[in-house]
Amino acid sequence: LQAYGTVDELNSHIGYALALEQENPSDVGLGMLLIPVQNELFIIGSHLATPYAENAVPDSLPHFPADAVNRLERQIDILTAQLSELKNFILPGGTPVAAQLHICRTVCRRAERHVVELSQTDVVLPNIITYLNRLSDFLFTLTRSVNHSHGVSDTPWKKV
Repeated sequence: LQAYGTVDELNSHIGYALALEQENPSDVGLGMLLIPVQNELFIIGSHLATPYAENAVPDSLPHFPADAVNRLERQIDILTAQLSELKNFILPGGTPVAAQLHICRTVCRRAERHVVELSQTDVVLPNIITYLNRLSDFLFTLTRSVNHSHGVSDTPWKKV
């Protein structure tokens, strides 16, 4: 329940980021990047909510796309190539959309922790865990891209 509930929460937070984007659009193309993610999160939620034995995924469950992780990796690479090199930790924030994407990133990390915990006792498709791990990195890169598109610099963390 914690695992798929947190995945559902993440999906809602992404929806809110998309709603904020409509008020102040960037040139990143968040809709094209995040709507496939929202669909994949629904698939993940259905798998986490339905117990099954290893190698016995019920036919009623939608197929989790095998190339989803690779797509995220490619998108991370494309977006990163347009950004300055990151030499410090950065503080969450920037535009409202970027700040919301930071929230998405942290909720994604929590979902990943819950799914890893679930995998200790139940069958979880391994690519689901990998996907959530890469998704949080993708969301981080998106925050930087959105800020960059609006001319907002990353705020470096300063050790006190």
